[in-house]
Amino acid sequence: MRSTLASGLASVQNLVRLIAQRFAQDRCAQIAGELTFTTLLALVPLLTIALTLVAAFPVFEEWSTAFKVFLLTTLVPEVGGKVITVYMQQFADNAARLTAIGLVFLAVTALMLMVSIERVFNVIWRARRPRSVVQRLVVYWTTITTGPLLIGASISLTSWLVAESISSVGGGKEVHNVLLRLAPVVLNGAAFALIYLTIPNRRVRVNDALAGGAAAAVVFEAMKRGFALYVELFPTYSLIYGTFATIPVFLLWIYLSWLVVLFGAVVVAILPRWRLGIGRDDTRSDAGLFRALRLIELLHAARQRAETPSVPALAMLSGLLEETVESALEAMERAGWVRRVEPAGWVLARDLATLRLAEVFRTFALDLGARDVGNGPLVQGADGLLRALYKDLEVPLEVLIEQPPALPGDERPPGRSGAEAAES
Repeated sequence: MRSTLASGLASVQNLVRLIAQRFAQDRCAQIAGELTFTTLLALVPLLTIALTLVAAFPVFEEWSTAFKVFLLTTLVPEVGGKVITVYMQQFADNAARLTAIGLVFLAVTALMLMVSIERVFNVIWRARRPRSVVQRLVVYWTTITTGPLLIGASISLTSWLVAESISSVGGGKEVHNVLLRLAPVVLNGAAFALIYLTIPNRRVRVNDALAGGAAAAVVFEAMKRGFALYVELFPTYSLIYGTFATIPVFLLWIYLSWLVVLFGAVVVAILPRWRLGIGRDDTRSDAGLFRALRLIELLHAARQRAETPSVPALAMLSGLLEETVESALEAMERAGWVRRVEPAGWVLARDLATLRLAEVFRTFALDLGARDVGNGPLVQGADGLLRALYKDLEVPLEVLIEQPPALPGDERPPGRSGAEAAES
């Protein structure tokens, strides 16, 4: 019992450490500031475009109204709601008088925010290849047009469920208050999860997205209450800025909101690594070598079956992270050993009878580099030993697959746990 508890605490500690490392490594605090500036330029145009498109269909009027209420009462504090309400209405009135060129610039301003968010998410998820232009336009258009409708429909459904729960369970005012407090958290969590599922160019597990969405929603709700309490008890901005206090308060709120969104994204991105029991980034020289050899072996087996496995399939077969598989495949593609095939598969581009272990070792483990540092005794001695090692590695991979040499006692390199061996 005690060992199980200690193991659970160590696992949670590892998760917290991984999240903190990734959050700092990806400079999420600085990126939140960049997104705050972009949001300041694009928020009102983006909301105006979305609500204008929705308003074109009278059948969605009720959902559009519910979305506005959700936006002003759930996502932003009172001062932010005033800013959005005033400027969104003014912007909507002025947008009707814009020319075609003005509308294009309006759309570009709104898309700037979407592009920035996707770029940041791809960094967090280690997605090296962005979506194609067509895929981006589909995702952006779907998000702008259907996002408000989905939120409005969710609010209407939630209101109906709350009413039905009160009538069936009873409890009157107490139950009503509890459900009303839980509803914003649930809706925010669902919205965050949808963002984490759709925006990054990486396959995301639904359970991971829900976990990250729930974590972000809880932190967001706590931050919202703390922020409102701070503005009420410490009116510093009002004393300094006077009537302009709304602007810095709203900017601070946007910044904190982006911190929460990025925190949830980091949680979702780090969960696969945590499940594998990886407590750090494995950057040792031999790790890349064995990853590459395992992937080459899987691609060789797939070629025998006339299959073209994708990155997710190779990750599942090898027990590696998708980002690890993608990085190794790109290195092998640059070396000319593998190539991409449509729609998302990979195949060997080199016969294993001609691909030697020394080449893989040189690419993924040890590159001697140029001899441009002189000819001291240490350099000469190391060069001679390493070149002798390369001669022993001049073995075709096909030979190793068909006749693998036996290790004495089937020994495994020391200090390698099962989780680390799976990752490497």
